Amino acid sequence: MPSVWSNGFTKDTHPSVRKMSETMRRKKIDNFSTWRERAKSLGITPSSYPKFKRDGNLAELMGVAYGDGNISVFPRTERLIIATNSNNKGFIKRYRGLVKKLFDKEPTAIKVYNSDCVRISIYQNKISKRLGIPSGNRSEIELILPLWIKNNHEILKRFLKV
Repeated sequence: MPSVWSNGFTKDTHPSVRKMSETMRRKKIDNFSTWRERAKSLGITPSSYPKFKRDGNLAELMGVAYGDGNISVFPRTERLIIATNSNNKGFIKRYRGLVKKLFDKEPTAIKVYNSDCVRISIYQNKISKRLGIPSGNRSEIELILPLWIKNNHEILKRFLKV
């Protein structure tokens, strides 16, 4: 079977595709605008995302995101990753369910090759802004505990659960 032409390439690294992409960008041509508007009108892709309810579930997810998580930014989306030990099945089940409940979208859980790590991840727009957690490396981010968590002892316990 012949190899796929795009194997290992992106629109920025394939010479002919890059040229088309740059031309369309320069001429401000958006060949997906009709599809995008139709998908929004049919409810396939949301035009906006609702605010999260400030409760224990959100606090718990924020706590695990600060501790074992990372929010990566891409050109058109963001990704939340929560890393855990693959032997901790209860943790994986709990946080997959929590992510699904809050984001209304099924997260993926992928075992890292040659490791005891599982990554629970979800792609969606404005994750960082909606959670109130800056994107990027956790070691370089100052943790600012929101008052709605700090002022409620039960919610604070959920935030610190992990």
